Amino acid sequence: MRWYQRFFRRGLTEKHLDTELRFHLDQQIADYIATGMKLEEARRRAQLEFGSVDRVKEECRDVGKGRHVEVAIQNFRYALRRLVKNPGFTTVAILSLALGIGANTAIFALIDAVMIRTLPIEHPEQLVLLGCRYHHRPNPEHSGYGGGGGEPTFSYQLFQQFKKRNGALVTTFAFVPMGFTNTS
Repeated sequence: MRWYQRFFRRGLTEKHLDTELRFHLDQQIADYIATGMKLEEARRRAQLEFGSVDRVKEECRDVGKGRHVEVAIQNFRYALRRLVKNPGFTTVAILSLALGIGANTAIFALIDAVMIRTLPIEHPEQLVLLGCRYHHRPNPEHSGYGGGGGEPTFSYQLFQQFKKRNGALVTTFAFVPMGFTNTS
């Protein structure tokens, strides 16, 4: 429940921190008095040794687990104030974000529909890929799909004849794989 107190009951947290630091300072003063120092000298020496109370408080706050959340909230508030002061910049920033998010969503939806999702068929294990190999010497200048490199392909006319005479398969379709050639 300390995180709750740290964010929502800040006054109570600060009071506890003040009490704790005051206790340690008083203990140090008491230790110096026990060694034979006068009260004013003990207080002065304890204060010098202990250092600035505000600095010690800040160090204690930094050690806390919720400090990064507190800093993020402060940064968010600062950014919000700056955006309110500059409405032109705010409009451009919001439009840029909307355009970027919209474009990424559209591109991902397209990639998801085309590449990621499986084909909408009942029995994908029954798919068959047919191809034929050309038996000729590959052309080193033209590698990739289209028959130049000896890849499995059909001509469109051969596909039409196969589709007409198909008796074993439920349906037939053709596709052209998209390849690329790296010429560097």
